[in-house]
Amino acid sequence: MCWCGGTVFNNGGGSDVRQINNGVQTRATAGAASGLVTFNPFTETPVEGVNWRLAPNFGTAANRFAYTSPPTFRFNVGLRF
Repeated sequence: MCWCGGTVFNNGGGSDVRQINNGVQTRATAGAASGLVTFNPFTETPVEGVNWRLAPNFGTAANRFAYTSPPTFRFNVGLRF
């Protein structure tokens, strides 16, 4: 039994982070009308809300494969005569 991040159709396996929305908006990706300010990553520390912000769907499931499988209990019964 493994509850280690498999999909609903796969009992176990590693979590697939590509199935979870993890977008971050910057001025380059959101556009000038977004109100975000550009920054130089070598000389400035970016500030959330000023230089970048999380996308509106950040952290949500991209599709049904983002969910882990529910706990599954399996057992076998055998009879001998």
